[in-house]
Amino acid sequence: MREKEAVIDPATPVTETIGSGPFTFNKAEWVPGAKVVYDKNKDYVPRLEPVSGNAGGKVIKIDRLQYVIIPDPATQVGAIGRGEVDMLDAPSLDLIPILTKQQDVVVGEIFPLGFYGVIRPNALHPPFNNVKARQALALMVDQKEHATAAYGDPKFWRECYSFWICGGPNGSEAGSEAYRKPNLERARRLLAESGYKGEKIIVISGTDQPIYHALTQVTVERMKQIGFNVDLQAMDWGSVTTRRAKKDAPEAGGWHIFHTTTGAAPMASPLTSVVTSLTCWSSP
Repeated sequence: MREKEAVIDPATPVTETIGSGPFTFNKAEWVPGAKVVYDKNKDYVPRLEPVSGNAGGKVIKIDRLQYVIIPDPATQVGAIGRGEVDMLDAPSLDLIPILTKQQDVVVGEIFPLGFYGVIRPNALHPPFNNVKARQALALMVDQKEHATAAYGDPKFWRECYSFWICGGPNGSEAGSEAYRKPNLERARRLLAESGYKGEKIIVISGTDQPIYHALTQVTVERMKQIGFNVDLQAMDWGSVTTRRAKKDAPEAGGWHIFHTTTGAAPMASPLTSVVTSLTCWSSP
């Protein structure tokens, strides 16, 4: 981040997009929701060290990077098969067998730690400003049911009860025993103790993100089982990302819950995890 953005109030949105350093953002060719273009930054000088994940020297070997947004999974597969795109990120899992049969297409794994699934409750407003309501959510979850609905074949997913990611340097599952199997009876009890009285709970979901929407549908059914009065509001993912930034009360255009995922690598450390609160830390 440049200094002029870094010194402003953190609650003030950054309005100018310039790129990432190695690349510059091509604003003239940007088509919101359809295409994003980056050009090689000819003035960028990479660090003289080997690349290591998100660190190290970034040697750019292409002059132009074009990110094309194709919502329909079948159209995505057709595009890569015809050579219209060079890489397909996170293809629909049920279409992978088709991709593996295409002669010039290589299907592979980029992130060995995978992605971390998230049910995000809004802790600013009732009932999830009460920790007991959030614990009720955790106790209703069945990772197998969620993952099977979203990812299908078990070869594409695994259960994990480590807050700092299984397979990472901090990947301990110690202390998670109470949450490894759903306990709907205890979840109902905690929900009642949280003060929840049957108010409408707004769950927002992007139907153009099949994995997120599948996770959401499982969550909605399980929420109903423990006593939540759920209002599932389906929309496109762009609308979800806009709405989730709102701090308004749910009944005033805000929200209670949404599903998402995040890359597991930055979640593997308490210093880089986006769900870690550092507000209670102090320096010696």
